[in-house]
Amino acid sequence: VRNVDAKISQSAKDEPMGSAYCCAMSADGRYIVGTFEDRKLRVWTRRNMRKVFSQDSLRGLIRSCAMSGDGRLVIAGSMENNLIRVWDLMFGRELVTFNVTKTSHLHWGPTSSLDEVFRCDVNMDGSILVSAFLLNTLHVWDVINKRLLFSFEGKRGFVIGCAISDDGKVVAGGYDDGTIRLWNTQTGKIIQTIQAHQEEIYACAINSDNRIIVTASSDKTVKVFNIQTGAEIATFSGHTDRVLGCDIDSTGQIIVSVSWDNTVCGIQLRRNVLQC
Repeated sequence: VRNVDAKISQSAKDEPMGSAYCCAMSADGRYIVGTFEDRKLRVWTRRNMRKVFSQDSLRGLIRSCAMSGDGRLVIAGSMENNLIRVWDLMFGRELVTFNVTKTSHLHWGPTSSLDEVFRCDVNMDGSILVSAFLLNTLHVWDVINKRLLFSFEGKRGFVIGCAISDDGKVVAGGYDDGTIRLWNTQTGKIIQTIQAHQEEIYACAINSDNRIIVTASSDKTVKVFNIQTGAEIATFSGHTDRVLGCDIDSTGQIIVSVSWDNTVCGIQLRRNVLQC
């Protein structure tokens, strides 16, 4: 864990874990979740990096993870068996497992074959979950009622990144052709299609008032767009390799990005400054 000034504040090295595949943090900053090469999911307290939860029941490589804003729910998606699992940290128990290959669902647009779970995200209160499958489909899940609400099929190609707004009303998918597609989860209608990059989009994030979206691409840049108009607000260069992840804080002014070049960068949107 690093502070904004890039100094390491805490680290977790309590056991051999191998390479890390995913990490997420609760909105209040209390908990951090990570998935690793040893196929385990772990949760720590941020304050002292004390491990409070561990799971290896997905029986496959866990590529994606997410945490609800209050830190109560933790979500993990497996690349090898199409399972998405949700746990309640307060009681240490599993709430629901979504098995994509066995779930019938209502969908908008034609339904395609399903591929591995690549990304997932959850809204602030943990009631709605979005997951990205490589074969061009986003799925929106109702965690409370334990069912799949909708699937959004954008186009031919791979959907690699996904995001959901804090209120659960907007979902976004990042595609291998560099486009971002955004849908309204209440009406099922597409809000915007943005040609954001010339190469794959690995990650995206929506700010708290659903006004802007941040994208991270293999073209080594991080970009910011207005969701309603599709207009580009800013482009940030500085990474020397593909950018694999990004997130934005609740103020909509601080962005973080992580790259294959082994750097984590902080971006101050108002000052138009990227610092690694």
